[in-house]
Amino acid sequence: MKKINLFLSSTFDQSMIVQRDLFRNELRFRLNEELGQYGIYFYLYDFELGIPKHTKPQHVIRTCLRAIAAGNMFLGIIGNSYGTPIQSFVKKPEELKQLKTDFPMLAKAIDENASVLELEFLYALQCKKVSKMFLVLKNRKRDPGNKVKRLIFKIRQSGQKCVEAEDDKNIKDKVTAWVLNMAPLKKRRLVYTFYGYLSS
Repeated sequence: MKKINLFLSSTFDQSMIVQRDLFRNELRFRLNEELGQYGIYFYLYDFELGIPKHTKPQHVIRTCLRAIAAGNMFLGIIGNSYGTPIQSFVKKPEELKQLKTDFPMLAKAIDENASVLELEFLYALQCKKVSKMFLVLKNRKRDPGNKVKRLIFKIRQSGQKCVEAEDDKNIKDKVTAWVLNMAPLKKRRLVYTFYGYLSS
């Protein structure tokens, strides 16, 4: 049985609880059922689903980055301003130094005290074998300091698109279409569109 391991990364404030619950409580089961018909197992990995509670901070970011590289799909959802600066999450200089040694492509961002979310996004952008999708919530709040705007710029600068999503149904449709179209479906390939299934 083949697997699709999707790493979900998103801004983590109160406004994103509904979207994250949408994945945990509905979309992952829907996709697992759809893909299961073709012998494909769908696994959703995020900070809350994949990492045991009480994991030490210096291990959390490393675990997330390794999960991104080990998976085959990455979904970044951008809502309101974010995040937890890495140097407030991993405080000891020797641990930050080791993190830069283990992930040299992130050394500059770590020195600039980038957020954990931004490190996940930047790392995913450099993982060539990982399919990526970035959703930007249309009705997000104002962006003090233009942090979100700068993050979107970095994503586009890397050659990736940022797809605008209007509401929960729109998110479900876009993500389902993306996952099913990327999946190695056996025999007849069903392409999911926003209007239903088409065989190809």
